[in-house]
Amino acid sequence: MTRRVFIIALVLISLAGWSGAALNTAPLAGAFASSRQDSVRLPIAPSQNHRGLAHFAAGTIAAMVAEQNVPVPLSGDGSWMGSKPVLGPIAPVTESESGLEFIARVDTGAKTCSIHAEELSVIDGSDTMQQNIGKTIRFRIANRNGQSSWLERPIAEVSYVKNSNGAEWRYLVPMTLACEGTQKEVLVSLNDRSDMNYAMLVGRNLLAGKFLVDVAAEE
Repeated sequence: MTRRVFIIALVLISLAGWSGAALNTAPLAGAFASSRQDSVRLPIAPSQNHRGLAHFAAGTIAAMVAEQNVPVPLSGDGSWMGSKPVLGPIAPVTESESGLEFIARVDTGAKTCSIHAEELSVIDGSDTMQQNIGKTIRFRIANRNGQSSWLERPIAEVSYVKNSNGAEWRYLVPMTLACEGTQKEVLVSLNDRSDMNYAMLVGRNLLAGKFLVDVAAEE
């Protein structure tokens, strides 16, 4: 449906002829208000008939967008704003295997997600964390509602993380996280977040390609 809408619009507008005059297509801009606030301007021939046809094209596509709930395109990358959930500074995120839900801090400055984990134990563990890569680690995750669950995961990486509390090495394991109807498997760092406000942090590896973030949204 999306491709058909824009093809129709392009045909109608092209019939109006192209010169260099600018036409303020307010109806179309209104339909796309979520992607940009200023009016869309198109190069349309200045004759009254041409202007009428171009206005008709803009009004037609605006109505089709509104009626069909066509997602609004983002400029440049071909992705669709309407097809991606918008997250605020916090978001509910579920760890899929355990079903535990976390109220997570959304942090676009963090590369990876992080989850509160306790009682970590590497099966047949070695002396150093780097030597444990590829081995299985058992741990317990817990949310702020007092719910917890034991999980086992292969250790994919170790990462040296610096934050306001200092610096430490952490294990990274694969997890499937669900948020706003979208699931994605990502690497999650395991650490003690007891002294932090949120038991989970959402980083760019979950956000990328799946979500938009509105930093102005209320918590």
